[in-house]
Amino acid sequence: GGWSLRWRGSEGDDSWYGGRGTTVVEGIEHVTGTRPNYISGVDINGVWEENGKEKLAAAVQSVDKVIVCLGEDTYAEFGGNLDELSLPQGQIDLVRHIADNSSADIITLLIQGRPRLLKNVPTLSSAVINCFLPGPWAGIPIAEVLYGMTNPSGRMSFTYPRYELQSTTTYWQGIYNYTNISGGSSYYNPEWAFGYGLGYSDISYSDIFLSSDVLDLEDGSLTVKIKVTNHGPYDAKEPILLYLTQQVRPGYVPDAYRLKAFDKVDLAVNESKEVSFVITKQGLEYYGRDLQKHVDSGVKFTITINAFLDHEKTAEFSTSGQYKFARN
Repeated sequence: GGWSLRWRGSEGDDSWYGGRGTTVVEGIEHVTGTRPNYISGVDINGVWEENGKEKLAAAVQSVDKVIVCLGEDTYAEFGGNLDELSLPQGQIDLVRHIADNSSADIITLLIQGRPRLLKNVPTLSSAVINCFLPGPWAGIPIAEVLYGMTNPSGRMSFTYPRYELQSTTTYWQGIYNYTNISGGSSYYNPEWAFGYGLGYSDISYSDIFLSSDVLDLEDGSLTVKIKVTNHGPYDAKEPILLYLTQQVRPGYVPDAYRLKAFDKVDLAVNESKEVSFVITKQGLEYYGRDLQKHVDSGVKFTITINAFLDHEKTAEFSTSGQYKFARN
């Protein structure tokens, strides 16, 4: 990538690295002991090589799995400026061409410094791994994830956009983007929301336990507990993300799914652990138009643990008492 051995990276000339680094192909060979069949198909700009479609169709017809690497060229500063975020159309067509000529599972690797729009690539893929910009030595760790030597535990650090109009907001969203005025789901539908991510283990969560369903704003606190169980088949590092959503905020739009606490626990197969968090009035504060911190009394909050995932859990509490701002 940019600002490595050169200002804009290797720019397609890997000799600059002098053999220091591993490609994904080399990483797979290192992990499995077998060099995979590699077909380029298109270049980084999406231009098909000569007879590329025919070669690709012949190569994927009788295989069980196809690993596709998509992304962008190395860049730095203004050299990476874009007029639009979509991947080159040739890269997207590459995935469609594989799907049209094979029944194999498609595992797509995204190797890029920013979220490029994927169009129908996720629906054509059995799995997508967002590798971000992993550096020249990434081939082996990527292969270790692909072949189950590492159980992935990362979560999205920003909201990955599905459309151009979503690209300017990487985390904050008002509740109006998730619930429309009729009470149903809204139109907001990113590719992957902030905090989304999967691993290989079957993880289950108990219901949320609250020490009280009312938080006193004068001197109270609230303890949140939940039990996490790993049913296997792999040991896991499981992130637990706790979000708060204020259901009504007089005069303001509350933010939806505001991350307020998190933890990450090691879980062996068939192991359970209890995770606890403490919510205080400081965790409910927001800035008003007067540039002072406020907390509303007599309103409801929703606690969501692991939002957007199948094992999402929710609970509610309300506030009472009089909030007094205190400078720490």
